[in-house]
Amino acid sequence: MAIYDRHHRGLLAFCRHMLSSKEEAEDALQHTFLAAYKALTGNGRPPKTLKPWLYTIAHNRCVSVLRARRTHEPADEASDGLGDPGLADVVQRRADLRDLLADLHRLPEDQKAALVLFEMGDFSHADIAETLSVT
Repeated sequence: MAIYDRHHRGLLAFCRHMLSSKEEAEDALQHTFLAAYKALTGNGRPPKTLKPWLYTIAHNRCVSVLRARRTHEPADEASDGLGDPGLADVVQRRADLRDLLADLHRLPEDQKAALVLFEMGDFSHADIAETLSVT
């Protein structure tokens, strides 16, 4: 399927960033394409712009997964156990990255999605607004 070949990598990356889980991202991707297939082969009208429409489906699925997960999520991950003082710079960079990721995960889902879509570089501001159904 040409649509899958063209968009699955970007959608999977988006879902992985949103969900921080390869398995859940793959499930969300599968759900996205199943929903898109059903919509495109049904009696409905095709979307005006395919890419933002696909990302809207993926975003909605990710939000649903995050909401379902919210009650079952552990507080914070344990440290990685590095104790070698010669790796102080590596440890600091990892700590900074963990802080950044923690900050990203604390953002509301729509803000996180907008940031991920923008940073992936494939979306204009107009496409992000259409994908997230905002102005």
